[in-house]
Amino acid sequence: MKYKAWILLILANLFWSGNMIFGKFSSNEFPAVWTAFLRWVVALILLIPIAQIVEKPSWLQIWKKTGGLSFR
Repeated sequence: MKYKAWILLILANLFWSGNMIFGKFSSNEFPAVWTAFLRWVVALILLIPIAQIVEKPSWLQIWKKTGGLSFR
């Protein structure tokens, strides 16, 4: 259990520094909106499988509860 906390702390620092490095290199190549979009896509690709494994949500119930893609 003690090692899990250390691993999570190290990963948090690696993600933070990786974000700074990615921001530095992408700021010259891409517009800011595109960079933000890419960061969200990467986060979703990583977080949706983790949410499925850990939480096991019923995606159909969530979709119905939120109303799908309605922009009201």
